[in-house]
Amino acid sequence: MTIKPAQNYVLVEVKPLQTKNGIVLPKNAKASAFQPYGTVKAVGPGCNLAHVDDKIMFRPEEAIWLAQPQEDKTMTGLLCESSVLAFVEDDDGTRIHIVQ
Repeated sequence: MTIKPAQNYVLVEVKPLQTKNGIVLPKNAKASAFQPYGTVKAVGPGCNLAHVDDKIMFRPEEAIWLAQPQEDKTMTGLLCESSVLAFVEDDDGTRIHIVQ
């Protein structure tokens, strides 16, 4: 299945919170069991700032979560570009394109 965001929406992939030993915390353990940052997987035609593979910070409660966690425990969410709080960048100002 392919999801193409409309207008100014961003498709983001996030990983769940884990302890240092790798134990995945359940959703009811914290207000949000997902880290407040993720990797942009697709952008709508109205997006001006976000690009595919950007690492962004956002409020997880503002995202529309699309499905159950995948095999690797990642979740996919859809959020408005205006919900992006920050872009994670290197010290030299280039955006980081890495997996979490």
